[in-house]
Amino acid sequence: MARSATSAAFMLAGTTATALFLKSVASAALFIPGNAKLWLTQGSMLGLAAGVIVWLLVARLPRRALTWAALVFLAAGTILVNVAPENPYLVAALKVLQGGYYHGFNGMTRLLSAIWPFAVIAYLLFPARRAAASQPPRP
Repeated sequence: MARSATSAAFMLAGTTATALFLKSVASAALFIPGNAKLWLTQGSMLGLAAGVIVWLLVARLPRRALTWAALVFLAAGTILVNVAPENPYLVAALKVLQGGYYHGFNGMTRLLSAIWPFAVIAYLLFPARRAAASQPPRP
């Protein structure tokens, strides 16, 4: 099912707006009450702009190319996160969250952050393999 450029743009805008709202609510609730935009740094704004530009470049690719692009971007993002220097804000926040009410929540989010890339890879590869198997062999 093909989507029009307008509906795809609305999906991008809606998803981005929802994510920014939830990030702001979480920042205000967990870190400094009343300062919901604490996370909005120059680096995060640059990342948002880069993500929108990349989305505009790959949005019209065929489904198979989108699957491979998603795998490449996932791998690149995972590598970048692991080679980037430690975030001082995150270290300070984790010291606050290590004890108290959020101890179980903190452990669960760490577990989820370690597992989700592998779940996404499985989600992307299994349908691609099934689709490739269902196509007739080329002569």
